[in-house]
Amino acid sequence: MPMQLIRGIHNLKKQSSCVLTIGNFDGVHTGHQKIIKRLVEKAHELKMPSLVISFSVTPESFFGRPKARLSSFRDKHLFLKSMGVDKHLLIRFNDSFSQTSATSFVENILVEKLKVRHCFIGDDFRFGKDRLGNYELLEKLSKPNNFIAEKV
Repeated sequence: MPMQLIRGIHNLKKQSSCVLTIGNFDGVHTGHQKIIKRLVEKAHELKMPSLVISFSVTPESFFGRPKARLSSFRDKHLFLKSMGVDKHLLIRFNDSFSQTSATSFVENILVEKLKVRHCFIGDDFRFGKDRLGNYELLEKLSKPNNFIAEKV
């Protein structure tokens, strides 16, 4: 089955649950490979779709601190597909999205819209307005929202 590309949260179809990860995944280093491999394995184990969230514009670029891209969108998409990912959600990082608090991101997007059951993140993962969200907050929010946060 081909990997589904979803351009924007507004294009999400109602779903029952998923296993997900979030990141730019620019370049295919071993850390990215390890996260994606664990994601796909856990999704198969739980019989749920695997989903990767990435951004059409990186937060660094949006805030005027662009880094040279290591891979094109096409290369990133092909990498995720080759690793067996089921869905790739591409979020447009814009002014409105940049104002989303870390708690709101977890509760409104990950839990309410995506119905996350297991979330894998890298050790340097930050999210939400002003990058205030981290693994500790994700883990704290996971318990009352019935999902597991796992650092890879």
